[in-house]
Amino acid sequence: MVLYCEHGPPACQNANIFYPDLANYFWNSSRVFTSSVNCQLETALCADQLPQGSGFPIWKYYTAENKPSGEYYTEESSAQALVSFMYRTGMIPNECDIATYDHCSEREILFINKVRLWDPIQCAKGLKKQLSINARTSNGGDMRQQEWGLAKQRIIEHFIEAKKDQVEDPKDIYGNLDRLYDERLSGGL
Repeated sequence: MVLYCEHGPPACQNANIFYPDLANYFWNSSRVFTSSVNCQLETALCADQLPQGSGFPIWKYYTAENKPSGEYYTEESSAQALVSFMYRTGMIPNECDIATYDHCSEREILFINKVRLWDPIQCAKGLKKQLSINARTSNGGDMRQQEWGLAKQRIIEHFIEAKKDQVEDPKDIYGNLDRLYDERLSGGL
């Protein structure tokens, strides 16, 4: 994903505010690369990539199918909208499959293997802790941390569902979870 801009226009200044968050989110990605081009300095590149007289900011994305011309991104100009777009278009790999490890990062696999060893009550306690962490980080902050928190929550919830038959009385785990969700909804977490 490339941000083409000039130094002065307010729209470019707004895009430059969230661009570092987007770049940080993908800093270790092997599939998504981000870049920012100052068209006042890189006139030849901008002349080659952008239509004459176009306004700024302009977002373009490049894939194996559309190189070297790229395609214009015309949706909302925010970090969250751009990340959502990348998931929808397959630029970001599919969600981790907990059962087969397909599309899972090394970090996710390590966490899956850790949670796999937890008993159902440990899973419920782990979910309570993760929901609390996610609530604290959801109001801004590092997008990668937010995504990792949601991935961890999804993994724990998977194992809670998978392990519900391991307890004599499912109320042991579901009673615990009902209290956790009630606390979460009432703002107690």
